[in-house]
Amino acid sequence: MDYISEIRALAQEGLRRDPMCIKFGANHHRWQFAKPANKRAIRKFEKDMKLTLPNPLVRYLTELGNGGAGPDYGIYSLEVMRKRNGFVPKTEKMPVMLDHSMTNEQWTNFARKYEELDDIMCSAIFEEKTKEQQECFFHEQSNMQLALCAGGIFIGTPGCTMNSILMCRGAATGEVFIVDFDYIFTLRSEPYCCGKFEDWIVNEMRKSLEV
Repeated sequence: MDYISEIRALAQEGLRRDPMCIKFGANHHRWQFAKPANKRAIRKFEKDMKLTLPNPLVRYLTELGNGGAGPDYGIYSLEVMRKRNGFVPKTEKMPVMLDHSMTNEQWTNFARKYEELDDIMCSAIFEEKTKEQQECFFHEQSNMQLALCAGGIFIGTPGCTMNSILMCRGAATGEVFIVDFDYIFTLRSEPYCCGKFEDWIVNEMRKSLEV
């Protein structure tokens, strides 16, 4: 079965099993899809955001709906993606980190530096810094966040501070990663790469329905 047909069937099954939409996140998408986006809207979004969306997501948006049923809280619409991804145009030419090329040691060094920086910013020591010094810390943390997300776009959330990011360029184009800046060390674990968009969405919807 084509993944588009399978997603549609899983959403219908979700509504049949969970008509009150009480399963985690279901109250947001209610197992339904918004009106599909047209190709013109897709191309304008890509032009504005300076990226090319992987075809599996384009098919979801144009054949199923402009946002709606999917893992956890569902898939964002183009409008929500635009709001949640203000960083994307800034990272147009930045190197891609989420492409399976980094070793555990490299990930550890990056994560440790980020968490050390975060600890300082949450401590009393930070309050004792001058405004200029504080701005330097914010700038450094922001640059690390941009570097980590370069080449990707947030398409949904598993909840709390987590983001589902779909890679739009680099060796992992078309794959979904879970990014959580509150627990960045978990990014060293390969399971936090959920595989191709089409596999991720079908597998997660199956799990949510225990199919």
